[in-house]
Amino acid sequence: MAKTVTVDRVKVIAEMARQNLTGEELAQKAGTGNSAIYKMRKGQPVWRTTAVHVSRALGVSVESLMEDRKES
Repeated sequence: MAKTVTVDRVKVIAEMARQNLTGEELAQKAGTGNSAIYKMRKGQPVWRTTAVHVSRALGVSVESLMEDRKES
């Protein structure tokens, strides 16, 4: 299992907007640094545990934030 994951940036941003949360508020709620939220919003890899903390803070499953991988 990979130590880092890439979440779907659009899903993260949409959920933050739905809950009216800023990046700083989400970081505080999730117990992560602002840089982790910044990375997620830019579509960059983050630690798997960070993605789990953020998904819990948003009240959604980590799987629902993952990028949809389409096989070609």
